[in-house]
Amino acid sequence: MTAMPDILLFRHAATDMGDGPRRYIGRTEVPLSGEGREQAVAWRPRLAGLAVARAYASPLARALETARLMLGQDDGTDGKDGRSGLPGTAGASGIPVTVLADLAEMDLGEWEGLAQAQVRETRPDAYARRGREPWTFRPPGGECCADVAARGLRALSAMWRDCAGEEEGERGCATGRPCLAGGVADHVHAPLVLAVSHAGLIRSVLCALGHIGRNELLTLPVRHLQCVRLRRHETGWGVVSPDWQP
Repeated sequence: MTAMPDILLFRHAATDMGDGPRRYIGRTEVPLSGEGREQAVAWRPRLAGLAVARAYASPLARALETARLMLGQDDGTDGKDGRSGLPGTAGASGIPVTVLADLAEMDLGEWEGLAQAQVRETRPDAYARRGREPWTFRPPGGECCADVAARGLRALSAMWRDCAGEEEGERGCATGRPCLAGGVADHVHAPLVLAVSHAGLIRSVLCALGHIGRNELLTLPVRHLQCVRLRRHETGWGVVSPDWQP
């Protein structure tokens, strides 16, 4: 019996932010750049050598397109994701990309789309407080890092349950292989789950798991297409590698 799959949690590929000032773009839609599309496509041969069982993405276009490109799904042929009603595809890899709302980037509320310099100048107290207390500070109408961590961990559990078959009974993964847990040593041959999300969610999850401190929530570098490999244990989730390479 194979082990439960590890989750490969990626940040999306590079985006086209233009030449303007730095802005808050949590839920703001920003397209992938040409470089970003090339980055995602470059992962295809690397993923082809892995036993990827399932794939998930944030509903934001930059994450969903990244997942599709990584899996060789260029044609944009849409199926339907029954969980969210948003598009999903099953392209060259044969693995459908399931849209998972809990993988979305932090909601910055009234700050969405604003230049960071503008917020610093017009809301100095709130700007300073977010810098001091990112775990608990919420922009008006938005989320704090604790909120994002909670739904990030919820997303991990949902993906894990999909393979465990806890909601609908025992079933196989998209590869046709069974996904139920075996011994720890079986992780060498276990299938993997691909998930594409965002830097803010990744930092928040790493903080919730004790891998980074709260002082790093706004500063820890998370590169485009950096991969955090996560594994479920009896006591919860653990970080196998914060910067995993196949």
